[in-house]
Amino acid sequence: MQWHQKLGEKLLISPLARYHLQSAADFYAPVFNGTLVDPDGVNAALQSDGSLLFEGDAGFPGDGTAFAVPAWPRYYSADYRLSHLETWTFGVALRWQVHEHVAIDLAYKRYLMNGLDGVTLSSAYPQANVFTMGIGFQW
Repeated sequence: MQWHQKLGEKLLISPLARYHLQSAADFYAPVFNGTLVDPDGVNAALQSDGSLLFEGDAGFPGDGTAFAVPAWPRYYSADYRLSHLETWTFGVALRWQVHEHVAIDLAYKRYLMNGLDGVTLSSAYPQANVFTMGIGFQW
């Protein structure tokens, strides 16, 4: 959602807010651990330090918090951008019409990304402050 509001004849201010929610791609997993000997994959559990425990390892939880790690799917990716996540963007843009044919644009956006799958490490999801500036010419 973005609102364009004129302030006088030469200035335009445009605040914005955006929300995005997506489910995980069916070929996404945070890690893949399979071999041709074990083509069905294994069960794993995420530890607090970010490492994985595999079924059969000492300390593997029996409380249902484990997840399946696919072995050799036809298509696969561990790219966090394909996980179950939400993003928020907030910002504001200014456009100043300096001359009939020249405008200056300034913008700031705050970008937040949160994982929702409970498996991908939260440190994988970036947050950013984005500043842009431009000069536009129209003839």
